[in-house]
Amino acid sequence: MPSRKIILKVNIKLIRKHLSTELKKDKKMYEMIEGRNIDEDIRNTQAGKSAGVAG
Repeated sequence: MPSRKIILKVNIKLIRKHLSTELKKDKKMYEMIEGRNIDEDIRNTQAGKSAGVAG
């Protein structure tokens, strides 16, 4: 039983790593298509929410 838990932990780590690399690729694609920085967009929307502005 403990060996299955270890395998699961390793799988989760691999999946997370894969997801983060996929997200980075998607982010680059988005930036190329939109021609702007997605991080700035996220920051702007978060700032808007914290200021109580609907958006």
